[in-house]
Amino acid sequence: MPGPSTWGSLNEELTRTSPPCVRESRRASSATASSELAEREQAAYGFEDICDVVVYSHEIGYLKPDARAYHAVCEQLESRARSSAFFSTM
Repeated sequence: MPGPSTWGSLNEELTRTSPPCVRESRRASSATASSELAEREQAAYGFEDICDVVVYSHEIGYLKPDARAYHAVCEQLESRARSSAFFSTM
């Protein structure tokens, strides 16, 4: 199974110094990962500590870029898609 060296890296500066509009907003992480990889990512990056919700494709049954994956994130955030901004490394 791939490890942290193949995942890329967390933009720690952006995470710490995000602009006010982002700091005051609810945050979510959406990832395509198995349950084992999800646990390893949490241990490495602590997404659950910096996001309001963490949504994994293996839990919702949809892969990005399927619109249903993004709608599932909005549903968990109790937000509307048109009121949301999505950022991706893809």
